[in-house]
Amino acid sequence: LLRDLGRRFFIGPQLRYLDYSVDQHEHDFFFPELRSSVVKGAGYTLLRDSRDNLLNASKGLYLKLNNTYNLYEQSVYIKLGTDMRGYLRPFKTTVAALRFYNEWTVGDPPFFDYALMGGDQIARGYFYGRYREKNLSTLQGEVRSHLFWRIGLAAFGGFTKLYADAHNLNLRYIKPNYGGGIRFLIDRKDNINLRFDYAVGIGGQTGFYISFGESF
Repeated sequence: LLRDLGRRFFIGPQLRYLDYSVDQHEHDFFFPELRSSVVKGAGYTLLRDSRDNLLNASKGLYLKLNNTYNLYEQSVYIKLGTDMRGYLRPFKTTVAALRFYNEWTVGDPPFFDYALMGGDQIARGYFYGRYREKNLSTLQGEVRSHLFWRIGLAAFGGFTKLYADAHNLNLRYIKPNYGGGIRFLIDRKDNINLRFDYAVGIGGQTGFYISFGESF
């Protein structure tokens, strides 16, 4: 829940409730982290959003900070998320976008509340949830250019690091991703694209995505 403070600043409370159920089997001891659990949390969100278009920005900034305190069984852990995006138009028909996303956890969350990478939003080219850890940092960039009529092209790439704690924050085991795509301007009035992306990660992982609006 966010309240507009003016000049595109927003602030508000955040509530979390996660109920994770697992069917019990006789071989559960192989995966002790996969057990039914409930998480209850509360926190706050700060947001500054000056983008000119929510689904296909060409200028402006998006800065979001959310902090939650979560109760899991008899322990408390803290989650801190930051999402920073910037957009500029170096040429009339070209947009450059950059995103830094960070998810930190202090304490011991359940396995299902670890930070996840992959999918259409965070590090395209990896299956969503294939890699997970307590902390995640990713830097993603994309260049989009209009070609002719309603057709455009995009190229993107980035680097993602998952780590158990700050002591493991180094340049080892960084997971790169890269790819390209085609844009079809499906809504001229609101400047909304239909997006077709193909992305590649390491270890032979790939992803193909079809969606309205940009990944970020």
